[in-house]
Amino acid sequence: MKKVLFLAVLIFAFLLCSKAQIYFSEEFSNNALPTGWTNLDQDGDGKKWQFSNGTAISYSYYNNTGLRPDNWLISKAINLTGITGNISLSYAIAAYHANYPAEHYQVRISTTTNSVTSFSTILRDETLSQGGTWLSRSIDLSSYQGETIYLAFVHNDTYNEYALLLDDIMIIGENEIALESITTPTTILVDGTAMVTGKIRNLSATPLTSYSISYNIDGGEESSVYTVSGLNIAGGAVHNFTHDVPLPTNTLGYYTLNVTVSQPNGEADNTSNNTESMDFTVYRYAVEHRVLLENFATANCGNCPSATNQIKNWLASRPKIIWLVHHAGYYTDGLTIPASTSLTAFFNDGGSTYTPAIMLDRKHIAPDGDPGPAFSAFSGSSQLLDQIAAIPAFVTVNFTNASYNSSTRQLTITVEGEIVNILNGSNLRLSLYAKEDNLKTTPGQAGSSLGVNYIHNNTMRAAISNVWGESNVITSPNEGTTYSKTFTYTIPSNFDLEQLSFVAFVSQYNSNVNKRNIYNSKAVKMSDIISGAYVNDHTYHPTDPASIPTDNYTTPELLIYPNPADNFLFVETILNIESIKIFNVQGQYIDSKPIANTMIPISHLANGIYILQITTQEGNILTQRFVKQ
Repeated sequence: MKKVLFLAVLIFAFLLCSKAQIYFSEEFSNNALPTGWTNLDQDGDGKKWQFSNGTAISYSYYNNTGLRPDNWLISKAINLTGITGNISLSYAIAAYHANYPAEHYQVRISTTTNSVTSFSTILRDETLSQGGTWLSRSIDLSSYQGETIYLAFVHNDTYNEYALLLDDIMIIGENEIALESITTPTTILVDGTAMVTGKIRNLSATPLTSYSISYNIDGGEESSVYTVSGLNIAGGAVHNFTHDVPLPTNTLGYYTLNVTVSQPNGEADNTSNNTESMDFTVYRYAVEHRVLLENFATANCGNCPSATNQIKNWLASRPKIIWLVHHAGYYTDGLTIPASTSLTAFFNDGGSTYTPAIMLDRKHIAPDGDPGPAFSAFSGSSQLLDQIAAIPAFVTVNFTNASYNSSTRQLTITVEGEIVNILNGSNLRLSLYAKEDNLKTTPGQAGSSLGVNYIHNNTMRAAISNVWGESNVITSPNEGTTYSKTFTYTIPSNFDLEQLSFVAFVSQYNSNVNKRNIYNSKAVKMSDIISGAYVNDHTYHPTDPASIPTDNYTTPELLIYPNPADNFLFVETILNIESIKIFNVQGQYIDSKPIANTMIPISHLANGIYILQITTQEGNILTQRFVKQ
């Protein structure tokens, strides 16, 4: 099995500015040992540093076997003569597996030769405590000005963890910053308040005392320059910023926010890493968002059972998230179908795939810089699921007019819905898939003692629509557009009707797989489709109670009091409660409460307007506004 985590790379050009210079850089972009470098297997196990997806990788676990690496990756000679001012070494390091982070490494330096015995000076000795994410490190090299040096990155003193990853090695001069991310919300309620926020990193050895920020929307007029001052940010450390001019949010639509940082310590720096962009939506109406979690796993994958258990734990308290498993990505098994194989295009890595991997609404969220929407299951988290689920959805997905002929096993069903806020995209598609639980297959499941008796659930069984969705069903992305398509499907005789479900979703098709995101989904069991026991989506305007459907706003079945409230909110209902959730007026998920407790503590909430959403075991969604004061 391919055990490679696709991690973020910061690509820096060799632009030399008057005040900030990049004197050396290695990104492993050729997926091979760089020219002039040395790769040594000092422990003699036959494993060295490897290179894949623009990353250097050294294993402490491989093919179900624990390893004790002593792997040396030694740079070519680096000339630091003629340099004045402070210089620093920066690099990105990561433990592959979130559950096995204790990878140990050293950074050593030699000023003579590249032989192992020359590296007596240790610049950094570290055992990682966090896995599944990049960590940035910076080391002051100012004392080596005028020298020719060699650097050694040594993976050692580790056993049976997983893998160590290394990237973005640079030697940088003074006054260098990079804009790492924009953290402004991607969805903003019309006339709401939204600030331009983000994170920069100080890449130089010199402490950062000030820098400047500006932004524009859709390439228009630049904002005023906001200067952050009074800082003392050490080399390699990050700083979170907030521009002092709010975003304009008075007009509905989709926009691109472009942010630029500059002038570290009042000096010019390398501009190639100073600008980032993000898209955001200003909206009025939204519907319940159901995230589609797609999982690539096969019976050949020894790490898939542990990933499956991890996903089960995530979803135990998140019943609205839809789980769909594609048996593809690492060889095939008896449950592999052509549609699932086609969907491995979401790895977007020149045909390179692996398991276990997941996608969330097919968004290119790249928690580890992955080249496509698919990323390591071990890099996901419940927090990431909540982050995606909190994004408002702007299109409904509903099942109607179902009929089933038990003699012919022919199912006829209509999928329909409405766009309630303009969608950011074109070539909209409607998809319908079938999935099944309680399956066994061959070969037996690797990584599990159950072997061929291992139970596979949520398994993709068929693409009833085109695998990439039906075109010309949703004719416009504009608010008010409705769609409807009737599907006729003969259910194969080896499909168990009691274990069968259907997943419908609206997505965008694009030649770039990183832009084939899903807008909203719905999953329904076969038995519920036939009986009609499904619930349509509800449209609401978070700040306007009048827009919440009457039967879900003030009903005799639901009473909440007092309203406004300060410390506690009491709920009374004659219905059986399945879940209680609280949303803010932006439609973002804030909190959930035990269903047995009808006294809800709210003292921890900021003052403002909230939406209380109660889902009942009967399938109803009761929604009511309350005010925290």
